[in-house]
Amino acid sequence: MRSTCRDIMTANPTTLHPDQTLYEALAAVHHSGKRYLSVVDENGYFVGIFSSMNLLRALLPRSISINMGRKMVDLNFMKTNVEELQEMLDKIGHEPVKDHLINRKIPTCSPDDSIMEAIFLLHQHHAHVIVAEEDSQRFLGIISINGLLDHVKPQST
Repeated sequence: MRSTCRDIMTANPTTLHPDQTLYEALAAVHHSGKRYLSVVDENGYFVGIFSSMNLLRALLPRSISINMGRKMVDLNFMKTNVEELQEMLDKIGHEPVKDHLINRKIPTCSPDDSIMEAIFLLHQHHAHVIVAEEDSQRFLGIISINGLLDHVKPQST
């Protein structure tokens, strides 16, 4: 029998609501140990992905975060300490996660798609794959690289 995305997905993963705050997202990331959390609305629809990297970007000065991906800038002149970082977090901590989502298209598959479809999407996008109902697009779970590898690793290791 052919295995499907339903067989390897993580159902009911830790999720965030779009209106939760960055403080709450930080707590969820820390508690779950996951760097990426799906954001799902009250009707069960996938809204986006919140990444711990989005939180780090929010802590950077705006002039630096705008230039992300360009030539590395020497930031040693900034003598920021932990207390200042906490103050920066206090300034943005009440902002909703919906304002800090990953802004690229997130790959999606249906629960009945083949495992090879999931592997291809993981490889192509270097990101989690969202599993959603084919007709309604309601969020069902995720497929991560580590989750996939947990299913295919030898049982004796």
